[in-house]
Amino acid sequence: MKNQKTMKAFQDHLLANNKSKETTQSYTRTVSQFIDLIKKPPKDITKEDIERYKYWANEIKRYDRNSLTPKYCAIKTFLEFLGISDKEIKSYKLSPPRLEVKPKKPLTREEIQKIFEISEGNLRDHAILKTLYFTTIRNRELCNLNIEDVDFQRQKIRNISKGGHYDERNIHPDCLKAIGDYLALREHAKKGHENALFLNDHRERIGKTFLHMMIKKYAALARIKKRVYPHLFRASSITHMAEAGATIPEIMAQSKHRSVDTLIKHYICPSEKHNKEVYLKTLSFNKKPERKSDILEPEKPPQSQIEQTVQVPQNKEDKYIQLLRDGVINKEEFMKLITAHKKTESNPIYG
Repeated sequence: MKNQKTMKAFQDHLLANNKSKETTQSYTRTVSQFIDLIKKPPKDITKEDIERYKYWANEIKRYDRNSLTPKYCAIKTFLEFLGISDKEIKSYKLSPPRLEVKPKKPLTREEIQKIFEISEGNLRDHAILKTLYFTTIRNRELCNLNIEDVDFQRQKIRNISKGGHYDERNIHPDCLKAIGDYLALREHAKKGHENALFLNDHRERIGKTFLHMMIKKYAALARIKKRVYPHLFRASSITHMAEAGATIPEIMAQSKHRSVDTLIKHYICPSEKHNKEVYLKTLSFNKKPERKSDILEPEKPPQSQIEQTVQVPQNKEDKYIQLLRDGVINKEEFMKLITAHKKTESNPIYG
């Protein structure tokens, strides 16, 4: 009973410190697991208890590094809540070995397009997939979207972010059309789920499991061999923005990243093909000018100089043709010279 009161106070503490509902539930579940393992009141926790939990998590449960990180964070937050000093908490060494984060392998534009095409027959799934890609939204944020969060007039979408506050992002017209088509034929939701933007087959708000299974299905239908999961759509759209020339501030304005380091290291992952194209384009010396203003026309000598040049008595027609080829005179000037030459020659020249 006493532990239940402590856990309730811990939950309130987390929510008061702007932890999301999902994080609060995860931390509470981990700490309850920890207390059940040591079988003693929280106020009596010792370093030996921490070591016992670490051994249980590493050697018995064999949690991987990704799983250990949030669990250790939950225990540290709970110890801080109990009033244990930072120095003592540091001595517990509640930090998993540093994980070498593998770079993501974003979906290509062709793969994204293929998934969109395959999903067109299911209005709900099609709208979900386009929302994931075009808004750069996280999967949890997508599941929590309500109908009123989509502003069709302003082409904006609002969501509750990691920190528990509202973010507003741009939403592509293609995505808005997909959402509109879905809402026009959306089933009536069960009680308590009326505001949910996306409903599952039970007419309830979609969840993470539904999202993962749905995306795996379309990735398989598109015959994509790489591992495809909801968050990969976020990484893919961010990478495609960068490849198209969007700046870091422009990308952050859409993705709502608050760390430039995280964005660059873990989200912007251009393909080898793109990197090679940029490399060749930026270091090539024989690049053809792309704009008319970049093309330097050959400098023409004064008209008097042209006349002096063309008044050569022998093989005038050949001289005119050569001047035309060299760009010294244009076609109009060439024809004038040829016409004048015809008048003085008995044998006409046909160009």
